[in-house]
Amino acid sequence: MSSVTDKLFADGRELKLSNRVGKGGEGEVFSLVDIPGHAVKRYFPQIAGDRESKIRAMVGSRVSASATTVAFPEHVVTDGRGKFVGFMMRLVDKHKEIHELQTPSSRQRHFPKADYRFLVRVALNVARVFAQVHSTGCVVGDINQRGILVSDSATVALIDADSFQFIHNGERHLCVVGVPEYTPPELQGKSLKDIVRTKDHDAFGLAVCIFQILCMDRHPFSGRFRAGDMPLEKAISEFRFVYSGRNTGMEPPPGSVNLSDFPPYVRMNFEEAFAPDHVGKRPNPEMWVKSLEELEQSLRPCSKNRLHHFSRLAQDCPWCRMEATYGRPLFVNPDIDPIIVGDSKVDDSKGWVIDVAALLAAVNNCTIPTSVSIALPPIDQTLPPSAEAQQQKNSHGLLPFLRIAGLGIAAFGVFTFTLKHPSLLLSFGLIGFGLFLLFKKAEEKGATLIARHIQTWSKTRRQCRQFSPKLLSTKLRKQGQRHLLQSSNIRRCQNRSRKSGLSTMGNGKRSSLKATCQAFH
Repeated sequence: MSSVTDKLFADGRELKLSNRVGKGGEGEVFSLVDIPGHAVKRYFPQIAGDRESKIRAMVGSRVSASATTVAFPEHVVTDGRGKFVGFMMRLVDKHKEIHELQTPSSRQRHFPKADYRFLVRVALNVARVFAQVHSTGCVVGDINQRGILVSDSATVALIDADSFQFIHNGERHLCVVGVPEYTPPELQGKSLKDIVRTKDHDAFGLAVCIFQILCMDRHPFSGRFRAGDMPLEKAISEFRFVYSGRNTGMEPPPGSVNLSDFPPYVRMNFEEAFAPDHVGKRPNPEMWVKSLEELEQSLRPCSKNRLHHFSRLAQDCPWCRMEATYGRPLFVNPDIDPIIVGDSKVDDSKGWVIDVAALLAAVNNCTIPTSVSIALPPIDQTLPPSAEAQQQKNSHGLLPFLRIAGLGIAAFGVFTFTLKHPSLLLSFGLIGFGLFLLFKKAEEKGATLIARHIQTWSKTRRQCRQFSPKLLSTKLRKQGQRHLLQSSNIRRCQNRSRKSGLSTMGNGKRSSLKATCQAFH
């Protein structure tokens, strides 16, 4: 009898076991230190002898190479004496059992970012994995929630592949166990030890699994029987599909989904998978892949809750209906941190019971952010300049000439102050216009240019109004005094000329004398 501490070998290579990653009714699973991504399943001593021929047949047929998402046996594992103890297989890590996704409460803990689009993609991948198994000639047989694993990226893997039904060289290695919830009606209540499973049997279990994924873990045969109690196994054996369009004598639980919430192909597949007249011709995995792809393409967001997605062929949002009935959310926003609210709890009869006082206290303690920073995505290409931008760029070539002209106009405006009779309005207008041209940045559109001219003119007028009437009268008085002084000087010059005998000069000479006197003084 081999012990846990015995050395193990695969194809002559010694294996170094690491941590135990799983334990079941038949044995234990250990990861390997020296072979990453692989594990060893070691059977209990009383089980190993019954499994040896099947495992050696699976390894010899290299069935593992045909299904990369299934943990098929790859190498036979023996102890130091060459006795069979188990097999080596791929290690399926970073995956969780599918029931953690199906149930809304556990989904919010283990898959908080999963919305209904994620659920549909998982259902689609489950159908694809079953198609992959059937392509190898195997039948899953023992379909259950613990044998189907899901990752955070919606990938699906199957474990416990050593229990699959496998036929090699005419020798049948049967699947002798099964779970009643996934067992078809024709096998309910029967011993499975001597029954040869078929792909059609798998088709029933696959339909149940897909229904639970799409319908929030509802079992298709679980509901209210109108005539009394109805155990689940009996409802399955009597083909009492609760959501069927035919009369099954059963009603769905309140707040459940309707088949009308799904596209036609999905509805038809469910009806045929659970109907008595389709035994032996149930929808196969490939048919489910096609119908689920149609469902995935028809999904649309709910107008009332952005976390809800449902088929655009549905009349209304089924998840809003279910939340209104049960009083608790089916999907949560992963961007919101969870808050423990007092004594709030989920009651099976009352739904979600909330401690209102604790909820208000939690809301009042929330901090409102003062600002929100939004990272803009980088532009991965260079955009060509617009026609207006190109015109603005070309207008820069005129700037040197405009500045020279502006400088000349402003200088001329300053020069007008030196004239004998300067016009303040003209002088400031020239200076203002010259400065405008001097500091003008670029060519502008007509409306903007006119607006700037009006602004410059208004500024000039304000500057002119700063001169008070008193200052203007002082300037005029000084100019008048200067003219009176010039007139006085002219008269004195004329008196001197009379005394010197020049009084008889003509008007032309007097004018010349007047000019001479003005120039002299």
